[in-house]
Amino acid sequence: MLPILVGLVSALSFALLTYLTYGPAGLTDYFWVGTVFWALIASGVLVYAVNRGLSCRLCRLAERSPPLARLCRGLASCH
Repeated sequence: MLPILVGLVSALSFALLTYLTYGPAGLTDYFWVGTVFWALIASGVLVYAVNRGLSCRLCRLAERSPPLARLCRGLASCH
């Protein structure tokens, strides 16, 4: 959940700095501003999804191999 929060905070910070630099027209007139804003949010979601998927794969691997079970103890549950 932390990567999503970081993505949202960085996107809102970017929007605020864009507003302070270019004014209200800068938020709507420049295509790249919207692209960067949504890319920051999407990158946070993507990092969360990759980390979640990796931890689930490790847990499934640990089910087959008991020595690897120690690695899965602190990871998020996979349902």
